Amino acid sequence: MSLRDFQQVIRDAVKYFAQNGYTSESALDTWAQRIEAAATGALISPTEASERIARHLSSVYQRATRKLPPHLAKLQAVTARRMGPEMYFRRIQSLPQLANIMRNELDRRIAASADLIKIRREESLAATLRRFRGWASSVPPGGTPTPPAKQTNLLLKDFRKVRYETNRLNTDQGHKLNSSLNATFALGTGAIAGIWHSNWRQRNYNYREDHKERDLNIYTIRGNWALEQGLMKPSKAGYTDEITQPAEEVYCRCYYEYIYNLDALPAVMLTKKGQAALAALDEVELAAAAE
Repeated sequence: MSLRDFQQVIRDAVKYFAQNGYTSESALDTWAQRIEAAATGALISPTEASERIARHLSSVYQRATRKLPPHLAKLQAVTARRMGPEMYFRRIQSLPQLANIMRNELDRRIAASADLIKIRREESLAATLRRFRGWASSVPPGGTPTPPAKQTNLLLKDFRKVRYETNRLNTDQGHKLNSSLNATFALGTGAIAGIWHSNWRQRNYNYREDHKERDLNIYTIRGNWALEQGLMKPSKAGYTDEITQPAEEVYCRCYYEYIYNLDALPAVMLTKKGQAALAALDEVELAAAAE
């Protein structure tokens, strides 16, 4: 059954009670059953919805992991030079480990999305039936002068909302997966901090005020190698685990730009030991360049 068929059933049901009023429980049950059947047929099936979101999330996963090997190789070359190879390679996870963790995150996100779709579908249908029963049972015998179109639009409100939110859910879960994959990769490859980026400047983006305030703040990853070595200290913004993560909240599209090396940190986040380490490294690199 199509959306048009569902809308017609709603119009017919409203017209019937607007003209006749509430006369019996059996008549109300009959129309409620027709509405439920029409809504079930008009909504995308849970199976198809789950398949769509699985395809979408799988494409997000493929894009994120396709660049993983060359990206990891570049990080190994640059960061190992900055940290010292022995210290660095003790702290990073192997490529198979990272791939396995990221694959598990994809499976977890697909399962969670399927559950959300099912819950929202059931809530939408229940809300439509509850609104219909509440209105129809209150119409006195003989009908009501209230225009049927007004009540029809109210009954379609929740139904339209769930169809729209199914698409938004698909997009939102993609952002959540991408953010989680990026975080997994960053933690597994020795990132030390993250610069928060908000989309508050984007036109018509419904940003959160506290996320706007985080924009361009640098948040430290707790327990990272630079902290362990006494080379850096957290900024006033604090640690990544003290705030909600990018894309964690509904429809959030913020993201972290991860930092891996001391020279990418502002001077205020470097300890004296860290400043000395960078100065010594600069001298070594200048000497090497002069040879």
